[in-house]
Amino acid sequence: MANCMIFLVVSGIFLCVQLSSAQVVHHTNPFFRDHPCSKHQDCVNFPNTDCANGAHCDCKKNFVAVESECMAIGDVNAECKEDLQCSSQLGQLSRCSSESHKCECYDTKYNGKNSTIAFRGTCYYRKNLGDRCETDNECEASFTPPENIKCSVTSENKKVCNCLTGKTCTAVSAAAVTGFSILVTFSLISLLALGRAVVV
Repeated sequence: MANCMIFLVVSGIFLCVQLSSAQVVHHTNPFFRDHPCSKHQDCVNFPNTDCANGAHCDCKKNFVAVESECMAIGDVNAECKEDLQCSSQLGQLSRCSSESHKCECYDTKYNGKNSTIAFRGTCYYRKNLGDRCETDNECEASFTPPENIKCSVTSENKKVCNCLTGKTCTAVSAAAVTGFSILVTFSLISLLALGRAVVV
């Protein structure tokens, strides 16, 4: 008989269902989590784990379970092997680069890493003045100083990135993020010139 992983009976017929190797490898419960423990020493055979709540072995703080091992969670430019190491810290707009093997902000739906930016340990979409937003951090990520820009409600009851009255907001370019100091300055005047009146 074939190596059956799941047995089903449909209308009296016995069926054997085989799972692909990928389904087996990506197990949601790494084997070390099934290992009972009462103290940290009980988990020494599983690198980067400790005894969680005195019940079972689990990954230490700042480590994430990837298949059957615990790997370090990474910030931008941290060395990595798996995407989960990066997204656990930076969010869904990140990946482990297959070229540099380092964590980077990246968005496959739009313009790759050029459409994202890291800010305070999270990757965000890049924003321009007047772009729609939900939180201040989304806007602050793309401008400096960050305290000069907010996600504000307009007269049309829309939330957009707005440079505060009397303040100057400087957009951080892609080059500046990678080490160059090229800055493009925007002011409230430029926002008003576009006819985007904002209520602060």
